[in-house]
Amino acid sequence: MSITKTAGSLIKKLREAEHLSQQELATAAGVSRSAVSLWESGQTQPATNRLDRLFDALNLGNEDRRALVAAFGAGDPE
Repeated sequence: MSITKTAGSLIKKLREAEHLSQQELATAAGVSRSAVSLWESGQTQPATNRLDRLFDALNLGNEDRRALVAAFGAGDPE
């Protein structure tokens, strides 16, 4: 399984844990619903400038933020 696909699966799991629809997450992150779908399917990953809004929408603490960033191979978000 590719890194992007693994990270996409993690986004989906975190979204579902927060009881958010793709549309609700998209609105909170400032992207389209199709962008969230592409992330979750592993076809693309969030742009770096969207990460803070994504993290906030998913109510992620620092440890979870680092884990998600590591899953994408993007380095430390701080």
